[in-house]
Amino acid sequence: MSRTEPSDLVERGRRVLALEADAIGRVAQRLGPAFAAAVRLLAAAGGRVIVSGVGKSGLIARKIAATFTSTGTPASFLHPIDSLHGDLGIVGRHDVAILLSRSGASDELFGLVSQLKRLGVRLIAITGDLDSVLARQADVVLDASVAEEACPALHPGGALGRNLLLRVGDVMLTGEVPTLRPDRPMRECVVLLAEKRGTVAVVDPAGNLVGVVTAGDLTRLMEKTDAFLDLPVGDVMTRTPKTTTRDELAGAAVRAMEQHGIMALPVLDGGRKVIGIVHLHDLMRAGAA
Repeated sequence: MSRTEPSDLVERGRRVLALEADAIGRVAQRLGPAFAAAVRLLAAAGGRVIVSGVGKSGLIARKIAATFTSTGTPASFLHPIDSLHGDLGIVGRHDVAILLSRSGASDELFGLVSQLKRLGVRLIAITGDLDSVLARQADVVLDASVAEEACPALHPGGALGRNLLLRVGDVMLTGEVPTLRPDRPMRECVVLLAEKRGTVAVVDPAGNLVGVVTAGDLTRLMEKTDAFLDLPVGDVMTRTPKTTTRDELAGAAVRAMEQHGIMALPVLDGGRKVIGIVHLHDLMRAGAA
């Protein structure tokens, strides 16, 4: 920078301003029914405006939320990652959400989009790609595309946009789920553990989950005793295993497995009945991690 001539610096500044001015002019020309629909949606909101984005989009989202608040419209910035760890409690079904993403395929937004749609929150997307997955999920889409960025930056996120809303049900195994009754001997469990990737669900006669036995459980058991083959599975199983449902986000299932150091989760029907099993490796291959 010290070797750059003053005239070069001035020219660069002018070019940036010209690009910004041109982009704003193009946005003005593109304003149409979608803009009016967004305004009507915001005006009709019975709750607050939730604004979210990641990276530079997140900084802009914070500013938008602050501007709404200062002009009398209740608004909050919600970081998409924080939303998956309890902050979603600030969102109500009468809120309206504005989601900002240049690519429309920001992976970090995906979980938030899913949860907002579950709550029935209407979505306004501001994105540079009208054919993006985010745009297709939104109620109203505003075109924020630019011909050239004044200050280009790397955008490593969004490569997995096609996996928006990927759920456990999209990846889980439903055929030949390894299950045993609690009174069956461990010798049967050993065979299933070897053949079925190291996790066996223990169920009652109605198919309800009562426990889980993993390859790790078997290893720890073998360290304690050699006489384990005739032990009932119910004496070895973990009685309060981690589980998931078919509708849970695949990314959330991955986080649970990584947090607790497990390789698979039984998939329940919403109650206690086992309807499948999902493995960490399958989730990773599907792009959930």
